[in-house]
Amino acid sequence: MKKKSTGYKKIDEIIEWQLTATDDEKIAYMARLKHILDEQSMIVEAELRIKEARKQGLEEGREKGKKEAAKMLAKKMLEQELSLDLIKEVTGLDEEEMRKLIS
Repeated sequence: MKKKSTGYKKIDEIIEWQLTATDDEKIAYMARLKHILDEQSMIVEAELRIKEARKQGLEEGREKGKKEAAKMLAKKMLEQELSLDLIKEVTGLDEEEMRKLIS
């Protein structure tokens, strides 16, 4: 006669437990299982939020870096006495940002 594999033994144990466990034991088991699944769900959700926050932080950092690069370029262009219209067109800076650089 063939020996049952470990997986089938485990299934047999679960079936045996379900047939012999009391209602209170089954309720306690289901409550514990729910608790474990809830914890796993919270962990996955937290990991997703962290990932999204990192992505957003990197995006904001890139935008800030682009803005700083545009300001540095504008300053150099101002030093070369290029027209404000040209500087605004090339750098994408608006009137207010240009005024801040000039003053």
